[in-house]
Amino acid sequence: MKRLLLFIILSLSFCFPALAQETNSIKFTWDQTIPTEFVGWELYQHTATMSEGKACITEGTMICDIEYTGQTEYTTEYQLVGQIGDTFYFRILAKNKFGKSDCSNEVSYTLIDTAPPTTPIDLIIEVVIQP
Repeated sequence: MKRLLLFIILSLSFCFPALAQETNSIKFTWDQTIPTEFVGWELYQHTATMSEGKACITEGTMICDIEYTGQTEYTTEYQLVGQIGDTFYFRILAKNKFGKSDCSNEVSYTLIDTAPPTTPIDLIIEVVIQP
């Protein structure tokens, strides 16, 4: 019985290889009218689409707290980690000392394989003799 169980476990490990993690560097850019006493932004991520309004706060996970420092271009980069083919959804909100805005429009990104191709193997050379 132990041998059969061990065989099944080993067989399953060959059928379901461990999935490799992939990291993609992504860049977010947005427009903003700067209100009074502006503080910055919060960027939210989720694995499913998020509802409108302030729902990104409860449905998503805050991944960046971006401080406003007087910049005129609004952008941030993020290292997204997951399995190739995983899709993530993002929304951003603005905040000042009086509160937070509703969440922005939603954007999504699907992780892609950024690894270089495998190395060619078994290169051979043959002599070609012309008649």
